[in-house]
Amino acid sequence: AVLERVGDTAGRPLVVGCREPVGRRWYDGARVFSYGGAESSLVFERQFLRLEPGLDVETVDYWDDIAGKFHESVLRGSWTIDQEELENARVLTLWLHGNRAFHKGRMWDGISRAAYRELKSAGKTTLRYRNQEGVDSDPITYWETAAWKMKLTLNNREFQVPVITIEGDWEKNNAPKPEAWKSPILKDPKDGFVISRWTLLDDPEYPVFFRDGDCIQTVIPGTVTDAHSGRGVDDARVAIVGTSSETSSWPDGGFSLPLVRQPYREFEVRASAPGYAPWSATLDFRAADAFPIRVVMEPEARSETFAWIEAGNAAAVLPGLPLGARSRRLIGEVLVERPGVVVMVPLFPVVAEEGPVEAWVEISPETGECWPRMSDGLYGSTLADWLISKAAPKPWTGQHHAISYFSGRIAAWYLHAAGALDAVGTVVDGAEMSLPEMHRHAARVARALARMYDHAVLKVPGNPLVKGGSLQRGLEDGLQWADRYYGEVWK
Repeated sequence: AVLERVGDTAGRPLVVGCREPVGRRWYDGARVFSYGGAESSLVFERQFLRLEPGLDVETVDYWDDIAGKFHESVLRGSWTIDQEELENARVLTLWLHGNRAFHKGRMWDGISRAAYRELKSAGKTTLRYRNQEGVDSDPITYWETAAWKMKLTLNNREFQVPVITIEGDWEKNNAPKPEAWKSPILKDPKDGFVISRWTLLDDPEYPVFFRDGDCIQTVIPGTVTDAHSGRGVDDARVAIVGTSSETSSWPDGGFSLPLVRQPYREFEVRASAPGYAPWSATLDFRAADAFPIRVVMEPEARSETFAWIEAGNAAAVLPGLPLGARSRRLIGEVLVERPGVVVMVPLFPVVAEEGPVEAWVEISPETGECWPRMSDGLYGSTLADWLISKAAPKPWTGQHHAISYFSGRIAAWYLHAAGALDAVGTVVDGAEMSLPEMHRHAARVARALARMYDHAVLKVPGNPLVKGGSLQRGLEDGLQWADRYYGEVWK
């Protein structure tokens, strides 16, 4: 099974689903990159554009194997392996050539299906190797000497692929099957390539060669994070300049750009997100460590929309707020009477029909209660609540944080209630537990259930509750409160 991300017409990911690939292999449409040299530079790539009835392949050659240096200009080509050659070719080659006659009767970068079937049924097969000049070698008898799992990298994640190693000797030597990795080393006199040992996919339909260290890309992965918090940035727009490849980041900051069709080189990548300074960088996609792309965005400087006052900072903060003496006195009194309360005072003008008014919100982190209040001293003023929200600059991210935090508090209560029911059910079923033990059981169940917010709720794209970790903080505060409060009740 493979994960599938489904997007809307703008490319915005909507759903993560799981499906069984029907008639589709993981390398279908993928770009396969081979690296070499001391600096692990990109030397060759291929892309399987079509698998049926024959193979359509695009290649980009960065390295001149004969001269031992990089090409001044990359060599790009499109090639077809006809169905007849895919089925029955008795010649294999690593070379691609503009002369059609060169490719007649050969299988490029693999062996034919018929040769694979012979290996499996008879234990051996006989093939020739075609060098760069189109000259075929003497027949070589190949045996399957090892079946194993090769580590490849798919979209920067390691995975294991079933492969087989085939090794051989000249047919004329009538040699027995060699032990694994101990066959004679046969080289083509022109190419200098070893032609007596190959590793290929253990796949009867497409027994193509793969090399240890190959990297496969079906997308270009990356992450967008906040430079200060390290958290993912949701809904950032990421694009590769000069191409049609662009996408939006997920709530965790991850993104998957569509593959570009151009040969890899240096590309400019740009990102933008509400509330962040634009980001851009020129990246060399040929480097082995080019992916995942890591975008780190700086939040834009912006003025605070609220002052947060508590008992510890009231003396320093209250005198500088745009409030009259009566309002400051009322706030000071509530902080003395209830030292745990936090007061949220808007720093923007709040206007009613009769003109400017003074309004604020008092919040109890202990219980999750909040009381809008005006300078008339009345609690629970819906007018104050409405006036503040109406006057707040849009978008008011404070609304999202408040909703997220209190949603977490409510969720914690329900989770603890579920844990309590489970404790009661356990006792009804015959288990012996004291009240404190039942409370500890309820707390453990609530904590276990809370983990679902790490895996399900927080990963729904566009979820308005996912803002700056507020839901998680509310959830944690709520679980701690339930543990303390019900711990006293269930003594």
